[in-house]
Amino acid sequence: MTAPLRALRQLDEVQHLRQLEGLDAGALFAGLAAEVAEPAPTTLEELGRQLDALRDVLAAIDAFAQKAMGIRLTHVLAAAPLPPQLRTLLKSTVLSYQHDLPLLRSRVAAALGRVEPATGAAVTADVMDAADRVLALRTDLRARLFVVAQDVAAARLPAATQAARSRALAQPERQRWAQAAIDLEQLAATPALLAHGTSAERLGLIAPPPDDPEPEPTRGSLLEID
Repeated sequence: MTAPLRALRQLDEVQHLRQLEGLDAGALFAGLAAEVAEPAPTTLEELGRQLDALRDVLAAIDAFAQKAMGIRLTHVLAAAPLPPQLRTLLKSTVLSYQHDLPLLRSRVAAALGRVEPATGAAVTADVMDAADRVLALRTDLRARLFVVAQDVAAARLPAATQAARSRALAQPERQRWAQAAIDLEQLAATPALLAHGTSAERLGLIAPPPDDPEPEPTRGSLLEID
């Protein structure tokens, strides 16, 4: 894993509901975008590290979402009892219900119906409200990250394309830059591809394009050589 981006410290600082609800996602990702804007990478290795640093933010977002669920469930506990085992389970598995909240509702209702029949329905509603908020926040943070990744890919693409055509570089390096240019073009078009693998893994799926042929010498250039 690459070194974490400094802007992510804002997520680490959130420990209470007031801080969670006051999180300024716009400022967080503006800071993150500024952090990765400069300096521009000059080698394939630097480019890969920069893209992987952005990819690592996905894991940071997931960890933060689980922490946010724990914070919200602690708030729910203040108003109604919630078995500690269920709280731990909900915190650790909430992300798996991103696309199936009705299943989560049915499982929470069944569990609470067994242990707290009198308040089960009300607590289930509170738990589902917490899950809705957490999953919506996760979706928003991921969308903001993909915008940053899209901008970074678009900004790095011209230099990668130029390197892929540079006769100052050996053919193998030109071809690696050409693969990187294809990866950047794909990320600029579909930034969610960032989640599909590390930079090296994505490049491994891109066939090296044919190298541009050397330009045919013209009569004028031959005369100049003479």
